[in-house]
Amino acid sequence: MVTLIEFFTDFLRQKIETGLAEYKWKIPHLDGFVAPEGATLYDANVALKHHLSAKWKAAGEKERVAIANLVIAQWGGVRGNKQDRIKKYVELAQGDTLPPSLYGVASYSKLFAIAHMDKYVIYDARVAACLNAIQYVNGCQAPVAFNYIPGRNNAVGNVTNKRGFTQQESFKVRTLAKERGWQRIKRADTYSKYLELVHAVSKNLDRGNIYDIEMYLFSMAETHCNEAMGLLESN
Repeated sequence: MVTLIEFFTDFLRQKIETGLAEYKWKIPHLDGFVAPEGATLYDANVALKHHLSAKWKAAGEKERVAIANLVIAQWGGVRGNKQDRIKKYVELAQGDTLPPSLYGVASYSKLFAIAHMDKYVIYDARVAACLNAIQYVNGCQAPVAFNYIPGRNNAVGNVTNKRGFTQQESFKVRTLAKERGWQRIKRADTYSKYLELVHAVSKNLDRGNIYDIEMYLFSMAETHCNEAMGLLESN
C-alpha cells in the first residue's frame, strides 16, 4: 500500500512546478524591501519570507512584535488578533515552543514559518482543505483526514454562508473517518502531523524547500476543492 508520504511525493513531483507558477498573493509595501526585478508573485513572496526571517533573527523583542503584526495581519490577512495574543506568539516563537492546541494556527504558524523557516510552514484554511481534497480526488490508499480551520473562501469553505468544500457533509472530517475509513488525527496533533508530512515529502522532491509544498497547497486549494466537489456530484 502506498503510504501518505509516498502518495504526496508522487503527486507533487508531477504538479508542484505548475502549481507554484499559479501562486497569487500580493505582498505589502515594506520599507527596506524591494522584490527582485521581474519577479513572479511566488518569487516576491519567497524573497519577502527570507527578508523578514533575517530581520527577525537580528531584531529585539519590540521589533519582533512589529514583524509579527506585519506577518500575521498585514501580509497574512488575519486581523482579529489582540496585541496580547500577538505578543504571546512572539514569546513562544522566540523559544521555539509551539502553542499546545490548533486554535490560532493560521496566525501562529505564519510567524513560526518566518522565525524558523527551515522547520515550520503555514497551516491555514486553504492548506487544510487542499490536503484532503487532493487525497479524495486522487484516490490515496492510506488517506488521513486533516482537521479544518475556519475560512471565508466560497470554494474552499466559508463558515459564514456554509458554502464550499469543507462545509459539505461528505467532506467533513467525521464523515471521511466514519464512512470512508480515513485515519483521523487528534485536533491537537494536526499541525505536527502536517509538519512531519511536509518535511518527509520535501526530502523526496528536487525542490528541497518546505515552504514550496505549503505554497502549492495554498495556491491550488480552490482548484482541488472544486475538483473534489465536481467528482462527488458526478458519482
